[in-house]
Amino acid sequence: FPAASVGMMVLPLMIFHQLQLMVCAWLAQRYARQRAQQSSETEPVARR
Repeated sequence: FPAASVGMMVLPLMIFHQLQLMVCAWLAQRYARQRAQQSSETEPVARR
């Protein structure tokens, strides 16, 4: 591939990868918040 066309091919991949990272980070925060909320709703059993 000529050098000029390689940049045009790699740029969309770089943008897609950045978008993918941001979406995955958002999902991870959402799942962590749901998990924390679920664990706080259930009270731990007192030890004897």
